[in-house]
Amino acid sequence: MHTTYKHEILRKYLPGWMQILGSSNSAIAYVDCYAGPGVYPDGTKGSPLIALETASAASDKFGCTVWCIFNDSDKINAGLLREAIKNHSKCEQVLILPSLADANDFIDHILNDARFAKNGTLQIPMFFFMDPFGLSISMGMIKRIMEQPRTEILLTFMIKDLVRWGKTAAYEKIMVELFGHPEPLRLIKQAEGNDYEQQAVNAFVDRLHDHAGIKHVVKYRVCSDTERRTLFYLVHGTNHFKGFKLMKDVMYGIGIPGAFAYLGPRHPVEGQTFLPGVEDAEIDFLEKFLVERYSGRNRRFGEILGETYAEVPYIEKHFRRAILTLEKNGRARVSGVRRRPGTLREGDVVDFL
Repeated sequence: MHTTYKHEILRKYLPGWMQILGSSNSAIAYVDCYAGPGVYPDGTKGSPLIALETASAASDKFGCTVWCIFNDSDKINAGLLREAIKNHSKCEQVLILPSLADANDFIDHILNDARFAKNGTLQIPMFFFMDPFGLSISMGMIKRIMEQPRTEILLTFMIKDLVRWGKTAAYEKIMVELFGHPEPLRLIKQAEGNDYEQQAVNAFVDRLHDHAGIKHVVKYRVCSDTERRTLFYLVHGTNHFKGFKLMKDVMYGIGIPGAFAYLGPRHPVEGQTFLPGVEDAEIDFLEKFLVERYSGRNRRFGEILGETYAEVPYIEKHFRRAILTLEKNGRARVSGVRRRPGTLREGDVVDFL
């Protein structure tokens, strides 16, 4: 079940990413650094086939070339993946590039491949999916990717392995490579229990911002199917607000709206809100937040989203409802060209009274 949520996020995000980039570029690329066999023993489709299905639809709709680049360092996985790809329907504008290599070497090769890069700079947008077994991702690897223009990452941060092995001497080198510096490791080792998990994931996100230079990061917690114990976090990083907003919106709606998590056996029934009355509580909080932030000032609705979307665990529909409620109660005034009452567009100006 926990793997289902990971693939569901990928399945719902990729169409939007390909629409945004595919409509304005002649070529884009999906890069799977740890692609696996393509299909699981029970017949479930893995990330490569999910990407191929999305790529075929995007190329048909926008006429762009979509590169699907699949790598795995395991010969058996690579062989199984080649067989799985053979059965996929062919599309002239979807170009498949398989690879058998260490992930670090593979990334270096892609970033310097003449088909995609010129003088060490990528010429097409790329989305990197990094779903390794264990803790084989390094902060240096992430930084190399995110230094390039128009790149995004979605990675698996294996907190289960870190909690189990992170304090052992044997894992110290791996931990330093993961965080890109020994200082986070020192602070994490001082924590215990749940604090250890929170210290670790917060330290990792901080390093993504400070060392890898990523502007926007959003994460999704995934627990075991049998107990409320975190297995991993799916972490998305981008330097573009549209990508961040799209991923946050996707993660918000996966599973229980607002949880940003799959919680294992105690996960509420699909379709329920995360907490009783959460919708009203969200709007009340957001109204106060916006009034305190913008009292006596005005902003376009799109500017409000851009300035505050990372600060609160809510999405556009909540911002829209909060502002329209403030307008109804006389605490805000909304104006815009040919605006209809009860509507709110990105360019509409909100005056907070």
